[in-house]
Amino acid sequence: MDVENGSESEEVTAPKSYRKEKVGMVVSLILLLLTPIVPLLEDGRQSRMMFILLTVVTLWLTETFPVSATGMLIGPLLVVFHITDQKKAFAPYADPLMFLFYGAFIIAKSMSRHGLDRRAAAYFMSLRLIRGSKVRTKLCGMITGCLMSMWISNTASAAILIPIVQSTLSSRDASKENTGAIIGIAYSCSVGGLGTLVGTPPNLIAHRLLEDEGYTVDFLLWLAIGLPTALILVGVIFAVMQVMYRSTSGETITFSAFGTPLSKGEKVTAACFLVAVFGWLLPPLLKLMSFRYYDEVHQTIPVCLPPMIAIFPLFLIRDEKDVILPWKEALQIDWGLILLFGGGISLGNAMQETGLAGKVGGWVVESTGIESQWSVLLIFTFFTIFFTEICSNTASANIIIPLAIGVCKKINISPVPTTLAIAFASSCSFMMPIATGPNAIAYGTNRVRLSDMIRTGLVLNLLIALILFFIIFVTNPLSHLVTPETDIGSATLTLDGV
Repeated sequence: MDVENGSESEEVTAPKSYRKEKVGMVVSLILLLLTPIVPLLEDGRQSRMMFILLTVVTLWLTETFPVSATGMLIGPLLVVFHITDQKKAFAPYADPLMFLFYGAFIIAKSMSRHGLDRRAAAYFMSLRLIRGSKVRTKLCGMITGCLMSMWISNTASAAILIPIVQSTLSSRDASKENTGAIIGIAYSCSVGGLGTLVGTPPNLIAHRLLEDEGYTVDFLLWLAIGLPTALILVGVIFAVMQVMYRSTSGETITFSAFGTPLSKGEKVTAACFLVAVFGWLLPPLLKLMSFRYYDEVHQTIPVCLPPMIAIFPLFLIRDEKDVILPWKEALQIDWGLILLFGGGISLGNAMQETGLAGKVGGWVVESTGIESQWSVLLIFTFFTIFFTEICSNTASANIIIPLAIGVCKKINISPVPTTLAIAFASSCSFMMPIATGPNAIAYGTNRVRLSDMIRTGLVLNLLIALILFFIIFVTNPLSHLVTPETDIGSATLTLDGV
């Protein structure tokens, strides 16, 4: 899970450029001063909204404030400049999906406290199938990172796995083999968040904004598209690593799984995790089976509920020393990400409400001449995968998805394929150490040169943008499961022929 991911923060600790921060502060202040007096657009409300959008984008790109702090600023700006009232501006900060974050983060915190995440990593890395082969070990490490980051932080996954893989490498810091193994793990942890709805914030942003447009992408449908996508991308990353950083060593290696039995804390945490997953999967499975009382179950078990119910045994059951997860440790989850998510949803809602998203969509359509579903998809996929190199994945999704929805509405096509592609592409940051937590951890090992990461990342950006486009194109038949929750009829919307 990505907590920028449900993952802990994807805001990476890196040397700050104070010059960039000062520029960001000056530009943002100028934009805010111009907001009430300069008619950038004919419609005054849209004009003010455009200035707010430019201010927020400037602050996110320059990191004048932490990106989460900028997320907190969005609600107040919308009220101060009369874009919307206080209830609409601040309601997204208490959106039901926030409680999904709370529950998922707390379960991940308990996994970390009791070492369940490290045990799972060691187990997969010691499987008999991969023992003795460096190539199989690297591939298994990448798959393990992918599967772990579907549920816990991508940064935490990389922090667990990279030292394990490092322990198998030769001491030659400049070795191509070492470089490929380390950045392969980092990249796989980043793309793993694509696999589940709770894997990374852009997934939930896409889910929420599509829901606002009347489309439902449930947990099972996201899993059906996201998990194969994540595994395919891991395969692509592995292939690129093998070509660019081919191993010349015939050395064999072995790992040992944890020798101790599961502790009580691990068992309770695993049970809570499984309860949450069962709760996420139950409603969509009942829908597939045409269960008679599906509507009642769906209303009773919304996607935010299972993790909130599942966490309570963590505060009730005791292990040898204390409760499974003391409350003081539960408070250490990534609250900043939650505020960033709320601010982004508030920004997206305001862009739709003022009509700015549609206005910008019209400009894009007129300037590019795009008219088809697939040309829109291709343009936004490539744009997102490079934009997210300079902006956090959550901020990228918050900015780009509302604009893409505006374009889709302008030319009367479904926003679902393009929104899914943007959510996926937002998590594919491969070129810069500061782009994601896993990249920063890999770079911090001193076995990865900046030039190597940029060169490899550029190849992967271009390749994966095309692959994401192809995957969304191929999975288009699944679109008949994406139903519009409108009051007009009960038919299911398909994306075919749009």
